[in-house]
Amino acid sequence: MISSISIKNFKGFQNFHIKGLAPITLIGGKNNVGKSSFLEALFLLYSAYAPQAFGQQFSLRGAGNLYHNTIENWAVMFYNGDVDKPMEIGAQTDDGHYQLTYTIDKLGHAPDINIPPEIMSQVGPLQNANAPAGVLKSSFAKDGNTLCEIAMYANGMARTSKKVNGEELPKATIILTGNVRNFNAQVLTELDINNRMDMVLDALRIIEPSIKGISVVPVENRKTMIINGVPNVQVTTDAEVYVDIGLARKMPLKLMGDGIGHLVNFIIAIVNSRNGIVLIDEIENGIHYSLRKDLWEKLINIAKQFKCQLIATTHSYGCLQSAVEAIGEEEKEDFYYIRLDEDKNRLIHGVTYTAEELRFALQMNMEVR
Repeated sequence: MISSISIKNFKGFQNFHIKGLAPITLIGGKNNVGKSSFLEALFLLYSAYAPQAFGQQFSLRGAGNLYHNTIENWAVMFYNGDVDKPMEIGAQTDDGHYQLTYTIDKLGHAPDINIPPEIMSQVGPLQNANAPAGVLKSSFAKDGNTLCEIAMYANGMARTSKKVNGEELPKATIILTGNVRNFNAQVLTELDINNRMDMVLDALRIIEPSIKGISVVPVENRKTMIINGVPNVQVTTDAEVYVDIGLARKMPLKLMGDGIGHLVNFIIAIVNSRNGIVLIDEIENGIHYSLRKDLWEKLINIAKQFKCQLIATTHSYGCLQSAVEAIGEEEKEDFYYIRLDEDKNRLIHGVTYTAEELRFALQMNMEVR
């Protein structure tokens, strides 16, 4: 579990530090204050072994087509575009202190790094590794000991990586606004095999009480390609999720409302991130206000079962109220609310509320969003 985080020179964060992250943490604040970037910083930290993680930040926002390996594009990720200062993301966890640092060497070379065979598949082949070019370098450490180094050329010619030891990172999953239609059918299948599908059905009935069951159905996809003038049929197998709501035919989950889609993705993310962390942007989206207390009760219970830290952002006063109402005596020590705000110099700061402090603030009609 993460208990504190520091972010330097990343997007809108110049020099930010806050304590008070709990197993269930809500992040609030005005538009464009950095709530989504806060989640992205954590996801980047837990993706430190992946060479493509830095560029993945563009695709998370639906702007993957804008990303190219150029210093100009890398600069977008640095505070005020200042690539002369390192970007640093650090977190204190139950296991120790993790630190991810990015630097840009405008005219440098990637360091000479031997790549262990077991991670070669992550890194890709080396190509002209000594060619001069701008280099994006990352260094990932735990308690001051380097675990991984990655370097990527601006011209895309080479990527290199070194893993000092085999320490694994907790699984991190991020769900940003609008991504509700891509379901991990494999996780649902595993839940079904292990007789845990009732947990999913119980949560979904908050929104649709008529749901009787869920099925994962294999779907065969055929694609014909012409190779040397000869038609060649390629067959791949995918899966679709169907829901039984008492009609003559089961309904494809993708055709049901956004609320159902959101909730399924939340549950899948938590189950798939056992002993890890799930990051959800605007968690209240698509969920009717009258259902939010029940939603929070289910998510808190599932997160506890899978020992998964849940960190989410919200714009909603009602979402805060529902979360506080759902927090029982046993969970109140496991909940914090962090409100992000900018000062007159546009520096981002955070204020932490315990469950009791947030409950009091809401009772007094204080503006804490």
